[in-house]
Amino acid sequence: QGTVTATPQTAAEKTEIILTATAKDGYNFTGFTVKDAEGNDVTVTDGKFTMPASNVIVTATFTAIPYNITVTNDGKGTATAVPNPATVGQTVTLTEEANEGYKLKEYTSDDVTVSEGKFTMPAKAVTVNVAFAPIGYTVQFNKNTTADVVGSLSDVSALYDTDVTTPNITRTGYTLVGWATTADGEKLESVKNLTTTDGATIALYAVWQAKKINVTLDANGGKIENQDTKAITPAFDAAYGELGTPVREGYEFKGWNTVQTPTEETSGVTVTAETKVTHAEDHSLYAQWEAKKYTITFMDSDGETQLNAITADFGS
Repeated sequence: QGTVTATPQTAAEKTEIILTATAKDGYNFTGFTVKDAEGNDVTVTDGKFTMPASNVIVTATFTAIPYNITVTNDGKGTATAVPNPATVGQTVTLTEEANEGYKLKEYTSDDVTVSEGKFTMPAKAVTVNVAFAPIGYTVQFNKNTTADVVGSLSDVSALYDTDVTTPNITRTGYTLVGWATTADGEKLESVKNLTTTDGATIALYAVWQAKKINVTLDANGGKIENQDTKAITPAFDAAYGELGTPVREGYEFKGWNTVQTPTEETSGVTVTAETKVTHAEDHSLYAQWEAKKYTITFMDSDGETQLNAITADFGS
């Protein structure tokens, strides 16, 4: 802790002895104690005493200087040092507390070397900086449908406080509106901070919204609600819903079809209110008609005698 010298080191009784104390770094000199051969105290004043008629023992007392430790941080957590203040040679232990979603990155200091959260106190004040890093995790993506989708669903690595890079996938008849943490969950407002566990694996599920399909109901020579056409907007993969019943003079309505005039080669598809929309593009449905049959009776000029009767289609 320090050294002490006496000048002179050998002296006769009543000789003035001058004491000099030198403290090591990190210590302060606090005083001398001088005792004669019988253990009696010898008075020391201003580092001097008068030699008694015996040998003496000189003891210099030193005390360790307490130095402050300042721990700075990057705003992503805090750390404390124990003990603080500390004296030279003491082992100081650093304890960190990271903010949610963060972990310890490193301790740095221009004054000491920190190893495994500890350092040895030097003979001066110390500043230590603690830095934190966001936790990392893996995100897996689930298409959340049995239908085929276009696009990659590869896993991605993510960091806390950073938006997750989500895949751009497409599905016939649907719009991808976002991602959820469960198959039937609501879409996330922002895809970030999905976990606070470093190294975790998180699953996200695609949230789909069926597209509205513009369907034109074409009366095909008739009228529907006094118009040639009527527009409806059913959702893809849902039932068409109420289609309405058009009217046409001399014809009986036979339903709706995806082609205007079905043939053997192009028969089209009959559509009812319960039929699901499977065509993902805007399209038309056409009213199908069957001419009504009328009986024509031919009478003699007397107006009483029936000569003949035939059946003919309206419009023939």
